[in-house]
Amino acid sequence: MNLNPNLRPLLKNSGFGDDIIITLFQIELDIGNFNLDHIMWLSSQNLIFRTQEGKIKLKIALLADQDDPVSSQPTITLDDIHAKVDIYRKLFKGVRTGSMGDKNTVIEYLYRFCLEEDKTMDEIIAVTQNYIDYTDTQYIVNADNFLYRYKDGREVSTLKIAFDEQSFDSNQKSYKLI
Repeated sequence: MNLNPNLRPLLKNSGFGDDIIITLFQIELDIGNFNLDHIMWLSSQNLIFRTQEGKIKLKIALLADQDDPVSSQPTITLDDIHAKVDIYRKLFKGVRTGSMGDKNTVIEYLYRFCLEEDKTMDEIIAVTQNYIDYTDTQYIVNADNFLYRYKDGREVSTLKIAFDEQSFDSNQKSYKLI
C-alpha cells in the first residue's frame, strides 16, 4: 500500500509534515475528529469536498492504486466565506462598539462552523438575523463570540443553539441566555 505519488510533494508544501496524512486517512475512512487547520488547508487547495449528506470526501486518490474519486458536490471554500462574511458581520453593526467582531476571527469561525455543522452561509445569515430580531440588544454577543466562545471553561456556540431552537415553521422563537 503506497501513497499516491502526486500527494507527497503537495503535502510537503502544507507545512504540517506527515500529520496531515493522518487527516487524509481519517477522511478516507470517515473516522475520528479532523484537525481543523488541516481541513482548512486541504479546502484551500481544493482537495476535499462535502457531499450532500455532509460528509467530507477527498477529490484525489489517497493510494497509488486508486482512481481519483469523482466529486459531484462543490467544496465549502474560504472563498465562499469571504464572499458573505461582511453580510454576516453587518447583522451585528450598531449593537455596540466592536460588535461586528474581528473579521479574521469571524472568517475562521464561520469556516469551522460550516464544516462542523454542515450549514451554508445563507442558512447562517438567516438564523442569525432571526436571532437578532428576537433578542434584546443588551444580550446580543459580538459576531465572533456568537459563533464560538468559552464560558465556564467550555466552548459554547450561541449560533448552534439558535439553529437548535429555531423552528422555521413557527413564528414563536425561544432563546435562553448562556
